[in-house]
Amino acid sequence: MPAQACSGNGPCGGSTEGRCAVYPDQLCIWVRAYQRLARVNRLATFLQARVPPRRWELNKTSSWVNFHLDKNKQS
Repeated sequence: MPAQACSGNGPCGGSTEGRCAVYPDQLCIWVRAYQRLARVNRLATFLQARVPPRRWELNKTSSWVNFHLDKNKQS
């Protein structure tokens, strides 16, 4: 099921015109979530709950040091 592949990991970046990259006959799970929230007028909830992308330049560095040097802040 494609929903399991991307629902916990965020958008996969492989969708085309709102269709799933793995199962093109199905809508992307994120498009479906957006449409459902739009129907009940709760898009603000969808947009507020975003997780910023990973900062790969900090990969394999100390989170403790990054925190104290303010390197872990997202812009």
